[in-house]
Amino acid sequence: LERTIRTSVHLLDNVIDQNAYPVPQIEEMTKLTRKIGLGVMGFARMLFKLRVPYDASEGVEWGRRMMKFVRDVGYDESGRLAQARGPYPAWKGSRHEKMGIQVRNSYVTTVAPTGTLSMIADTSGGCEPEFSLLWYKNVMDGTHLPYVLDYFIEVAKREGWWREDLLDAILKNNGSARALKGVPPAWQRVFAVSFDVSPEAHVRMQAAFQESCDAAVSKTINLASGATVEDVKKAYLLANELGCKGITVYRDQSRTDQVLNVGVSEKEKGSKAEARGEIRVEVPAAESSASRKPRARPDVITGRTQKIMTGYGAIYITVNEDEEGLFEVFAQSGRGGGYTASFTEAVARLVSLCLRSGIPVDEIIDQLEGIRSPRAAYDHGEHILSIPDAIAKAVKRHIGAQAAGVQKPVESFEELGGIETDIEAEKEARDDQAMVKAGLNPECPECGRVLVFEEGCVRCHSCGYSEC
Repeated sequence: LERTIRTSVHLLDNVIDQNAYPVPQIEEMTKLTRKIGLGVMGFARMLFKLRVPYDASEGVEWGRRMMKFVRDVGYDESGRLAQARGPYPAWKGSRHEKMGIQVRNSYVTTVAPTGTLSMIADTSGGCEPEFSLLWYKNVMDGTHLPYVLDYFIEVAKREGWWREDLLDAILKNNGSARALKGVPPAWQRVFAVSFDVSPEAHVRMQAAFQESCDAAVSKTINLASGATVEDVKKAYLLANELGCKGITVYRDQSRTDQVLNVGVSEKEKGSKAEARGEIRVEVPAAESSASRKPRARPDVITGRTQKIMTGYGAIYITVNEDEEGLFEVFAQSGRGGGYTASFTEAVARLVSLCLRSGIPVDEIIDQLEGIRSPRAAYDHGEHILSIPDAIAKAVKRHIGAQAAGVQKPVESFEELGGIETDIEAEKEARDDQAMVKAGLNPECPECGRVLVFEEGCVRCHSCGYSEC
């Protein structure tokens, strides 16, 4: 471990000089203080192998000892680099100078979340407990990646208490081995997962790591879905009392979509059932031999045009009706001949063909609504994910099928004050930062949801990703 720490400090210091910076000011400040962030991951897996419960006082002490070792060796190596390369430029007048410590880096230690890195390395993230013994991760495009803690299975077979229905029992026990019949009490304690750990134990572990961290510790205080406001309050007050620099609290299922989920996803259940041949397919009765043909367009037709802001600028969507109902959709976006304009026209033509051929409008909406693109926008308080999504929402607004309280029918648009935009031709030419500030947000690199710009930082409300 010592060799790894020394190598890592040397590497991270080199990265500062080799890095390509977006603007000179960032380069100047980075090289002035030369902060690095040496941390850990796999701590919970280490405790499993030591047979130490995460939420026991012994587990907290292990966290304190290990992070202190990382700090001591890290600072020693940074001191060696200072002798060879000089201290960081802002060392004069710093707290390090007052303490008589000459180091190459003003910050040496931190604990990062390592969500993706730990997934690649197949270990636990940061100083977090293992999330569950059986879980799945919700990633970009709605893909669900299933996971099971292989080491739990290995121990169960080695110690002689494995049984074929054990994973099903864990699934019914909210992903935990605690209080599970057939699992020895000692191992129930060892295999502590996030929801087995009390809020107080979560905070105490974070505080133990914080003692040896220059920067804040990235840790989530995972609370069960039934957690109360008082539970959150106690966690915040204890974190303040113990000297934590920050705290993150998350109550399970408090969002519709979350990155980590206990158990097996419905998608995974479906694929497993299909593999076993348990999927039943109902074949509809054959239609008449006559081909379905679109009805003819009358000479006179009526409709309404809506202006909807998308991440690619404003588009104008016209929905026409004949005596039988919805008949066709026209959509115009930007100048003719461009990629966006041709794509928009193609979608509108296919929607029109479906409407004229008698395809139920709700089935058309279901196919288009929710399709994502790299750019998203807000229009009249509603999230517009893409141009197909905008067309689906325009049809819903036209027929008044939108969710109550979300979007009023098209007749009331003028009362809502319209769209706050001036020169729509400039929308597509703006850079990413301007897009974020304007609400035309790029996708989150972790989960694919939309990023927002708030408090001077780009963040993701779905998974907690932050660029700060």
